[in-house]
Amino acid sequence: MKPWNSTKTCEYSNAENISRLRKCLKGKALDAVEDLLAPDNVQNVMEVLEMCFGRPDMIFAALVEKVRRFPDVKENRLETLLELSHAVRNAVSTMKSLKCSGHLNNPTILKTKVHCTEAAGNASTQLGQRAG
Repeated sequence: MKPWNSTKTCEYSNAENISRLRKCLKGKALDAVEDLLAPDNVQNVMEVLEMCFGRPDMIFAALVEKVRRFPDVKENRLETLLELSHAVRNAVSTMKSLKCSGHLNNPTILKTKVHCTEAAGNASTQLGQRAG
């Protein structure tokens, strides 16, 4: 899948793109292309990154794991519900943008959605009791 092309839209040069990559790449992604980071290698760098890290199935697995490991929502800490809600929303949005919306029926995601809904109901009840 080809995302929005910022290079074309913003008219970035190869040197600017390499500079942008140097600023944002870390860890394994940087290790995979570190020796290629030169203006005349932009296309090659992007191909290596896409080959190594652009697999929707791996992205999906990482998103599910991130949501699965999220701390339990605490009834006395409403911000934990918001944080979980943001994580699930971001995972769903990413899956949709990668055209992996079929994965939204994954049991871990569904369980988390139900958990968020239940926690939101409990939080709403608590807020109503505090206001009344």
